[in-house]
Order: sequence, then structure tokens, then C-alpha cells
Amino acid sequence: MSVAGDSIYAGNLLQNTYYRAIVQDALGCTDTTESILLVYQAKPSPLVVTQQTDSLFATPNTGNITWFKVGSPDLEVGTGAFYVPAREPADYYAVETNGLGCVSDPSNIITYDWQVGIGENNAFSSKFKLFPNPSNGVISITGNVSENSKMLLFDLTGRIVMDVVLQKGTMNKITLTENTGVYFVKIYGDNKLLHQQQIIIQ
Repeated sequence: MSVAGDSIYAGNLLQNTYYRAIVQDALGCTDTTESILLVYQAKPSPLVVTQQTDSLFATPNTGNITWFKVGSPDLEVGTGAFYVPAREPADYYAVETNGLGCVSDPSNIITYDWQVGIGENNAFSSKFKLFPNPSNGVISITGNVSENSKMLLFDLTGRIVMDVVLQKGTMNKITLTENTGVYFVKIYGDNKLLHQQQIIIQ
């Protein structure tokens, strides 16, 4: 197999194969490099995080796994194939680093709540109000918004579809750009999940 060019994308070459480069100048003179063995590895596939009793588990666990708590900003909270969070409502995800230092994309985000499941409409704090609900695409949020608060909008698969920084000391009016359907709004502040509820976009 031969490939021309001064640089080559390794994904186009064969894994575990020896290669050498032949350099040719303007006069046609050539020189050959030593052979090298090409060994490369793509980044790991995203993990799948599930909850079993009081623990979160990440699969497949073939590398080094790091756990993060969603917040402002996200916090690294642990390592290993499983993690036992503190007994408070919060969202978590995990990433995997393989032996070559390649890091996977984040896993699905999972809500850990030993009292309330994600499917329920639960307001952890009566200090926040979100209206109208159902909404035609514009919602207002009032409440005890701190300087580092933000709102995340999740679809039914757990994917973040909006990430909005909330302004302190004012009513926040937010235009929802997603299609009609059911979503989950979560408000974070001081690295904690402060409020969550289901919302319908009509």
C-alpha cells in the first residue's frame, strides 16, 4: 500500500502495519526513512450510565472512568466503574480514558435521586416558578437566582438541548427553540440541582 503526500490521516492506513516514507527532491533524488509500526486507537465509545439501588454504574468499563456532577461548572466527583453519590438530587455523567489517553464523549446524563424519579414533576425548591406551562415557546423563570445559576433543558432521551445562564435579580424570559413535545427543565446554582420540572412545548 502506498500513499502520496507530506501528511497522512492515520485512519486511512492499516492498523498494526509497518510503513516507511520515501522522500524525493526536485532533481528526482530519493531517500527512505526507517520502517515504523503504525499503532493507533480511536477514542472510546460513550459509556452508558445506569442506576442500581444507591449506585451509578458505567458500562462497558474497559478503561479509566471519571465521574462528573452537572453544575456551574461541572465537577469531577469520582473515578471507577461505579460511583455512590451523596443523598441529594443531582445529575451525573461519566467519561472513559483508554490506555493511550484518548477520552470518550460524555455518557448519557442520569438524574440520581433516591426519593424521586426523573419522570416525576418535582420542585426541590418553592423559591422558583416557571410559567406558563404548557408553553408556546417562551417561558419566564422567577426565583432566588444566584450569580452562577443556569437552566438546562433536557429532551426525553436525557440529551441537553438548551443551556442558558440565568440573570440575577430579574425575571428571566427564555425563548425555547425546540420542537413541540415534553421536556425537563433543571435549574442549577452553587453546584447543586435546585429545581426541576416537566414542561410541555405546544
